[in-house]
Amino acid sequence: LCILCLKLQGRTLTGLLPPCSLYSRTGICCAGCGGTRALECLLRGEWLQSARYHILVPYIAVADGVFLLSPLLRRIAPRHFCLRPIHFYLAALLTLGQWAVRLAMTWAGFPIF
Repeated sequence: LCILCLKLQGRTLTGLLPPCSLYSRTGICCAGCGGTRALECLLRGEWLQSARYHILVPYIAVADGVFLLSPLLRRIAPRHFCLRPIHFYLAALLTLGQWAVRLAMTWAGFPIF
């Protein structure tokens, strides 16, 4: 609803929120950089672009979808659709991996966004 109101006003979520202070001051991205842009892309249906900005946003969208559908899915396959610690470890690994790649790209002189 908030995104729809911003859209009707001709504003974006990235224009509403302040930029990353670490990136603004040092040019080094933090582990959360790109999350807002990723959310906007995801809401527009651009899944691949969203993953490019921040891999955790589409991962959480899929995990939330499975979690919301889990009562139905558990009837189909009872042991396969429940939240386990591995899902959190995978989210942390994806975030740290993407952050490491971005840092390497920054140090090599490639644009990250």
